[in-house]
Amino acid sequence: MTAPERTWPRLHAALLAREDLTADDTRWAMTEVMDDAHQPAQLAAFLTALRAKGETAIELGGMLDALMDRVIPLPVDGSTVTDVVGTGGDGAHTVNTEIGIGFTFAPNYHHGLRHAAPVRRALGVPTAINYLAPLKLLRGPRAMTHARAARQSPARSVTAARRRSR
Repeated sequence: MTAPERTWPRLHAALLAREDLTADDTRWAMTEVMDDAHQPAQLAAFLTALRAKGETAIELGGMLDALMDRVIPLPVDGSTVTDVVGTGGDGAHTVNTEIGIGFTFAPNYHHGLRHAAPVRRALGVPTAINYLAPLKLLRGPRAMTHARAARQSPARSVTAARRRSR
């Protein structure tokens, strides 16, 4: 789809037809969310349809690129930091304190995500937005992902690998 053709209904229709979106499509959608240029029902439909179809690495990458365009970096030298924990979404009902704390402070370092929070909470199931926070932390060859999360979603693994190589 070209930019003038990108609308929530067109993205919804493509996802419901089980068609993969382009990185530009999902980047547009994430930008609309960060700009608060969406209705909650539009975001809920998008996230649910994307999850039901199954996110691709390209789709997650487009959303991640939109986030990274606006992220406020933490003033930390990450050259000696290795993140070895997962997303907490392993289905074992464990608590991942790092990600829990990260989501608590996310609005301070990524203001656009606050517009998605009510929809994410109301849906009550993990969506692509849940996967973006850990993926945006991955930079450089020392970054690692959680093995169980990699088995659960090959798309997240591919997206993570691409992120590390930047």
